[in-house]
Amino acid sequence: MAKKALKDIEPYTPVEFDAEMQRHIGGGKVGMFMRTETYGEQAYTHAMVYRNNTLQDVRFPVYRADKQIHVLSGAMAETIKTKYLQMAKDGEVKALDYVSPTIGADPEIFVEHGDGTLFPADEFLRSKKENKDTFWDGFQAEFTTQHRYCLQEFHEQVRAGLYRVLHAARTKDSKARLSSKSVVKIPYDLMQSSPVERVRFGCSPSLNVYGDSPELPAEPGKVPYRFAGGHMHVGLAVTDAQAERIVKACDGVLGVAGVGLFAGMDDPIRRKAYGRAGEYRRPEYGIEYRVMSNAHLCHPGISHLVFETFRVAIMFGLSGLYKHIWQAKEDQVREIINNCDVDAARKLLRENEKVLRWLYKARGWDAQGPEVNGLVAAFQVGARELVDVENIERNWHLTDGKWMFNSSGENCYWGSLCHNLKVTKVVHSVKG
Repeated sequence: MAKKALKDIEPYTPVEFDAEMQRHIGGGKVGMFMRTETYGEQAYTHAMVYRNNTLQDVRFPVYRADKQIHVLSGAMAETIKTKYLQMAKDGEVKALDYVSPTIGADPEIFVEHGDGTLFPADEFLRSKKENKDTFWDGFQAEFTTQHRYCLQEFHEQVRAGLYRVLHAARTKDSKARLSSKSVVKIPYDLMQSSPVERVRFGCSPSLNVYGDSPELPAEPGKVPYRFAGGHMHVGLAVTDAQAERIVKACDGVLGVAGVGLFAGMDDPIRRKAYGRAGEYRRPEYGIEYRVMSNAHLCHPGISHLVFETFRVAIMFGLSGLYKHIWQAKEDQVREIINNCDVDAARKLLRENEKVLRWLYKARGWDAQGPEVNGLVAAFQVGARELVDVENIERNWHLTDGKWMFNSSGENCYWGSLCHNLKVTKVVHSVKG
């Protein structure tokens, strides 16, 4: 057995506790190192001790960064790992740290004239250089939000961004409306007559955890489609390795769930150019996850669900457990996302339903409560069965004066939408 300093031991590593640790544990020689924690001025070691063929959660006031203990290998290490993963799958251990990072976004959205034709955003918005919170980005509009810990506060900002876009458009066309489309085909005549700044692709290159590359032609004018992304942000100090783990977990959970939720809304054409599985950036604040389209903008309750699932996936990836207990092959996840394969997405989610419910429980939700029952059903039937995805203006109460502060109104956050009679009916239909 090799020895390592506590500061160098990765979470979920099988170890042998030394005599000092065993005195605090009160029985049990081996187990799993979880992490170190600090309460006030006292440092603690958090571990799972293996005894009586099970793992029990223990915390004891023994932690020195350079303290050396044995790291297990061989049959006993495998026994401890196998037991832990089985207990995690069965919901017998919490397993995940409650991580609450800041959340932000800079989504894009298309706008239409009253007659349904595309309304290029540069005809009613200024450039990003002139206005950094609401601007045109090619044919589509884009707006920014400030990072927030609270999703209801965050969605107050999303609504404000949607309002700014709609208000600006209606200064030029009183019947302009926000579009729920994430892919728009540009008429040939409009493409040919548009200035170069509007036609070119505006986004700088992204990273990809799988080494994948988009199919972007050298001449943007020859691409008849334009795309609107969700551009989801997480404010969290992580290493590059942790960021890659988080992105893969976001793909497996959120990316796949998004395919099921936005059936009939997302288009695989977008993922030839943008939003391919594994796409992300590493800004100073943490991670920008770029796989999702802007489909969540269809409704505040749906958007709340998407960003809550984003936080769940972040916790899952950061823990390192995603690759162990989420039953999905990497290639399978990539194919589902890149091809928008709804049937395969929903099948994978059904196969992982027990783990999915456990993940939301780690966020403090009732695993069998209406919110979790509702989301499990929503991923199987899609947003179109739950809400009117076309009427963004009405759903977000942009002009009717019915919006309540911090998206606290009826149906304006997931918990409220779950008690909607239509959603309840869908839940019961999925349960059979």
